[in-house]
Amino acid sequence: MYILFGPDENLSVGHCLDVNGILVQVIDIQYANLPGVLEHLLRKSLLEKMLAGEDAQPNLGGELDVMTDYRLAVTKIRGTIREGRFRPGFFELCADRSNAQIRVLQPSEILELLGINGGLEGFGVIAGNGEPQFPLRLNRLGITLITGMKGSGKSYSAKKLLLRLIDAGKVVVVFDINGEYAGLGLNESGERNRYAGRIKVLVPKEGGAGGEEVPLRIPLRDITYEDFADFMGINGETQMYNELIVYWSMAREFTLGELEQWVRDRVDCDYVKLGLLRKIKTARALKLFGEFDLKGLIRELEKSGGALVVKLKGMRPGRSAAS
Repeated sequence: MYILFGPDENLSVGHCLDVNGILVQVIDIQYANLPGVLEHLLRKSLLEKMLAGEDAQPNLGGELDVMTDYRLAVTKIRGTIREGRFRPGFFELCADRSNAQIRVLQPSEILELLGINGGLEGFGVIAGNGEPQFPLRLNRLGITLITGMKGSGKSYSAKKLLLRLIDAGKVVVVFDINGEYAGLGLNESGERNRYAGRIKVLVPKEGGAGGEEVPLRIPLRDITYEDFADFMGINGETQMYNELIVYWSMAREFTLGELEQWVRDRVDCDYVKLGLLRKIKTARALKLFGEFDLKGLIRELEKSGGALVVKLKGMRPGRSAAS
């Protein structure tokens, strides 16, 4: 919906408007390209350089000058207002173009329409509506998508939400692609803050971890032979794959060392044995498989809330080098 407004009317990007019961939000503002306005501006700019006068009625010239400053608000229809509540969706255009009742909704009205009361106070401010902050109700979070232009604060909002969830005693799992969440347990000077012991940084990569980081290991008992074979690049139509099926079907809890010993003792075909031993050697070098009490770590964080940050920065995409 496009809304025309004058220079004396205050309207900003982010403002929510009630247009005869239709709730719209301003997403862009531009000068109104009205018929005759551009010609008027060009004429005025050219006449200043010419020894000529503008032959126009005084009242018409003044009105055109005012019209040059009129602006156009480009709005997105968010839904409708029915019985004091916001209803998503749009079914009927019931606004009179020339006499529509348009008013800017105050932050308190928007929160009331959305039924947002209580929760985490002061999470943010409503864009374009100034001072009042809005709360965040954790019990209403489902699939939540944070969107915005580059530099608009998406990452900041996500980190702030993460810390609020921790404060509320929740356990959060973060897949940190760019390595920007690992430092949330430290302040700007590098010292530990109040979140330090509640944010566990898991490092699933070669070389292990250090400092505040915890090596992420995958116990073989927690995955299937298909998972192991796929990660290590073992073709499902080979004898090596069949030998894995045999071992996984009879073993319950085992390590790479026990798998290696079984291959040495029980696999008869030499080239199959050598192939499996090479894969096991590569798996050991990657330092991804081993004992790791993930459930125990989660139970520890559940006592007061915390986050498991899986640090993926530097990880190679796709299949491992073993394939």
